[in-house]
Amino acid sequence: MSRLKISALILAGMLVLFLVSVAATYSLLPERLATHFGASGRPDGWMPRSHYLTSIPGVGLLVAAGLVALFYVLRFLPVSLLNIPHRDYWLTPERLPRVWESLLVVGLRLAALELVFFLGIHFLTLYANTHPPVHLPGLAIAGLSVASLAGTVWVILSVARSFNRIDR
Repeated sequence: MSRLKISALILAGMLVLFLVSVAATYSLLPERLATHFGASGRPDGWMPRSHYLTSIPGVGLLVAAGLVALFYVLRFLPVSLLNIPHRDYWLTPERLPRVWESLLVVGLRLAALELVFFLGIHFLTLYANTHPPVHLPGLAIAGLSVASLAGTVWVILSVARSFNRIDR
């Protein structure tokens, strides 16, 4: 199976997991829940549960779709705007389909990572709102952020490494 198909399946799986998780835990949330927290972890923004049900999946889906679209649209830009290692080698007409596929794979992987991040945000929001007093654990959000950043760096480095390889 190709990297593109595997990445698309992973994204689809993450999408299903994200939506099912939000729907399955919806009834556990209070009618009015804290959705924004200050640096101390104390809530400073609230919304009705019904709005949360549309906003967290909506933002997650919008970010994921935006990433995939961004990396897909790159193929329609002039190749002179593309900055990849060994560009003279990779940007030849016979290799461009492989470049576009590799970049789309990056978009799919980043979109899946973003859904993982939003799922983590959802579970931290659920935890904060169901364990009085309402408070977001700072270490947990910091860990989630660092893990998300590390995953993003890994995806970007992996594609840069793949463009560093030249078929001899």
